[in-house]
Amino acid sequence: MFSVDVSRVVKYMSMGLASALIFGGPSVAMESMPVRVVDVQSALRITVEATVGGLPTTIPLQLEGIRLIGPPEHALTKLKELCPPGCDVMIEVSGQRLETDAFGLAKAWILRDFSAPVDPASPPPPAGPGAHHRTSLQVELMRAGWAVLDESQSGRPTSSRFFMEARKAIEEARQRRMGAYSLPGFQPPVDNQRPGAPQSEAVPSQPPTEAPVPISDGAANGF
Repeated sequence: MFSVDVSRVVKYMSMGLASALIFGGPSVAMESMPVRVVDVQSALRITVEATVGGLPTTIPLQLEGIRLIGPPEHALTKLKELCPPGCDVMIEVSGQRLETDAFGLAKAWILRDFSAPVDPASPPPPAGPGAHHRTSLQVELMRAGWAVLDESQSGRPTSSRFFMEARKAIEEARQRRMGAYSLPGFQPPVDNQRPGAPQSEAVPSQPPTEAPVPISDGAANGF
């Protein structure tokens, strides 16, 4: 993280909650807020649009708290099913701060409301107004067997509820042999093996990584 001077502060109201976005620096103080997905670049990165100070603002986001397993193109397909461009989602960040890197990329947990629980073996149920089954995109990628929990301190879920949901989703994917768990010879990462399982049951794997990609000057100045 870089430390730079704050250039301006814009106050806004989101769902009845007062928040403040701090522009021009790497750290943005905020609370959970609704945004709209405008693009899905990869299985770990999406672009959303939020209204700040009455103006639309484009925000590049990385899904926080997970590591991909298996071929990343399968995780990308699942993510596009869960949050196609044009859908509404919620941003929830660790420590109530939206941290951005030098390229303006932020990390967050992304939530969406569905009309019923998501079954990874079927298309996602309808979502939108009136839907009462809130879940995170990260948990659903884990339930589908294409991601595991990032156990590092910086990647911890924002609440114990997310942590427990993530653990259950990973175990469900393992038992149902979803996603990567159905691939011949696949071995889950050593730190995501079943509790109490011997080390011989899991072999460390290298998760796919994505180098930050500079965003356009216009998007950077707008965030």
